[in-house]
Amino acid sequence: DAACAGRLSIPVEAAREARRYRYVFVGGFYNEGYPGYFTQNAKELRAKGVSKKAIHFIYPSSHETVDGNAETVRAEFEEIASQGPEKLVVIAHSRGSCDVLAFALQNPDFVVDHVHSLFLIQGPFGGTAIADYVVGEGPPLDERMPLGHRLIAHVLTKAEGYLLNHGKHGGLPSLTRSASEEFWQNLLEESSA
Repeated sequence: DAACAGRLSIPVEAAREARRYRYVFVGGFYNEGYPGYFTQNAKELRAKGVSKKAIHFIYPSSHETVDGNAETVRAEFEEIASQGPEKLVVIAHSRGSCDVLAFALQNPDFVVDHVHSLFLIQGPFGGTAIADYVVGEGPPLDERMPLGHRLIAHVLTKAEGYLLNHGKHGGLPSLTRSASEEFWQNLLEESSA
């Protein structure tokens, strides 16, 4: 609330401490459609004295599943870590949170050696009702939803179906509740150590 009202004050010690890390922002589903994703966050860090060279971005493909992005995400984290000895502060949003958690579970030694903290924001770890609906696994819309909203949902679902059929947004089916449950259950079993 204080930040929204422009009254948030960060102690000098915290700002000084913040300059000791590299920051990695990881975009969510459909990040390709938002060229300004995390721009304000990076601007705020630079205003607190964090070097532009210490701010990095990873944009996993929305056309791939979390598993399909694993090698690219790993390579990008390794490249960022190789740029200096600073520990990484990772801030991931939405589906990017899933990409980061999967990376962390599959690469625990990297996390221990290179990561100070992970912030996973609004991660759809249990899948999403929207993905269920779009791929046909969710319940049909009923009259409890206003007609205008149902029409918009229908049009958006048709558009997304068209994109899926043409090789776009291939990561969406992996965000259904059933696919998500299966993915995390398998990954947690594989990474139980």
